[in-house]
Amino acid sequence: MAPAPGIDGGFSLRSETVKSTVVTLDVPDIDATLAGVVAHGGTIVAPKMPIGDMGFVAYFQDTEGNVVGLWQGPV
Repeated sequence: MAPAPGIDGGFSLRSETVKSTVVTLDVPDIDATLAGVVAHGGTIVAPKMPIGDMGFVAYFQDTEGNVVGLWQGPV
């Protein structure tokens, strides 16, 4: 029985963009969510990018400097 799709966790090296633990939110549409982030004063720090055939990830910075991840499962 295959596991249900989802974020499931992941590890990556710290970088200039991601310097600490990042809370990642599962969203139905990364493009629409990023548009809302920008409309409310946030900035995109890593645009939508595919993660194999598992889905997509993106990162943004909110108006207080926090980096937040977004996850969208496969379409």
